Amino acid sequence: MKPSHAVFFNNVATIKVTTSDNNCYDVHSITKLYDGATGAAGASAVNVIMQNEAEVFPCTNDGLVSPARTVTSAITAYKGTTAITPTVTLPTAPSGMTITQATSGNTVTVTMTAANNATLGDAATMSGTLDFTISAGGISGIKKSL
Repeated sequence: MKPSHAVFFNNVATIKVTTSDNNCYDVHSITKLYDGATGAAGASAVNVIMQNEAEVFPCTNDGLVSPARTVTSAITAYKGTTAITPTVTLPTAPSGMTITQATSGNTVTVTMTAANNATLGDAATMSGTLDFTISAGGISGIKKSL
């Protein structure tokens, strides 16, 4: 796949890998990377890692969560090889979902909870994303989606 291919939406290509069993699949995201400005000689790069970048909240055909589900994802950041604490701005949760965060050491853990029968969509809405904005090591506006 090339960066110019139409499979990218908001610079992310989402690929669903299926099996002969419709209930057994996985989803992978490929993010376009861009060359940034050249850093100062000897300056360490900043890397942000989100533990889970693909999760599923099972819903009925009417978009009702079934069963209730809680998902956690740890967000870590490094400047060079040194762990640093990221700052995470939570997205607006869809109706029926709560999103919280807690920091322990240099790790921010976000928790997303959807109650049983919470409405996350409808028959026409088959997927969605939650966009987290992260700042770390003097770099702001880093986006990670789940």
